[in-house]
Amino acid sequence: MPSSRYETWPVRGKLQGKNGKKSKDVSGIACATAYGFPRACLVIDDNMQEAQFVTVKDGEIVAGDVIPLIDNSFEGKPLELDGEGVAYADGFFYVIGSHGHPRDSNHRLDPDKDAARIAAQIAASSQIVRFRMARAPLGRSSGQQNFARSSRSSRTLGAIETRDLKIMD
Repeated sequence: MPSSRYETWPVRGKLQGKNGKKSKDVSGIACATAYGFPRACLVIDDNMQEAQFVTVKDGEIVAGDVIPLIDNSFEGKPLELDGEGVAYADGFFYVIGSHGHPRDSNHRLDPDKDAARIAAQIAASSQIVRFRMARAPLGRSSGQQNFARSSRSSRTLGAIETRDLKIMD
């Protein structure tokens, strides 16, 4: 029986969150096909440098491989992309960062003293990452995808860093 569009679908496996914990902040998903099942999709967690492949089946989501998107750091500590959205068009997945000033709800950042940290965080979140899948990731019986990053190139587009990831089997 087909699932209702208002039904909650269980996730098989673990959607990765910050520090290896379960994701609590999935902020975007896009699929390579608009209809039918199964669908090859990509999700982005708000607090990561990576995205994660998922397979959407009728009534179930299966967690797949995690793929690194950025490698920005400040003083040796990874900075978040602060991924806010995922899109799929013409064979490419696109992941966009928030392009915003870092959150500072406790008012710990001083605009002068922390200018380098703030600039690094803005640079990390001001990126659009795009990549093409070499093949449809639904061939494995476990529902898991098997992708590896082969190379990365980047270029600046105005104030936005664009990185093209090449994905291969």
